[in-house]
Amino acid sequence: MSCGSLTGTVTGGGTVCTGNSSTVTVTVSGGAAPYIVTLDNGGGTQSGAGPAFTFTVGPASTTTYSVASLTDGLSCTGAGSGSATVTVNEVPATSTPSSNSPVCIGSTINLSTPAVAGATYAWTGPNGLLLR
Repeated sequence: MSCGSLTGTVTGGGTVCTGNSSTVTVTVSGGAAPYIVTLDNGGGTQSGAGPAFTFTVGPASTTTYSVASLTDGLSCTGAGSGSATVTVNEVPATSTPSSNSPVCIGSTINLSTPAVAGATYAWTGPNGLLLR
């Protein structure tokens, strides 16, 4: 038995909000199916004919994935190529607007909301309501 070149190329990743998932794909070239592919950093293990293996990952913080191990049907081992980073952004805080309503006709209504870092606010109302 002679082992030839066996490589798992990693692609995917992206940016997600906390609690969401992304995909990382490992495309195997060389060797003989079936393959066993394992990602590092808790990405998981998959086996099958391939050549593409798609992993769904949901890290709690920004994580970079690469091939931890790659084996083919002849028990030959291969190497990983490249990596995929999943960047995890926190879900922005949601503020709760409030007002001094109800108010009488001709009186001033005061609208307010707690400040949320990085947020912008636009107050709008029905029928061309003027807000200052």
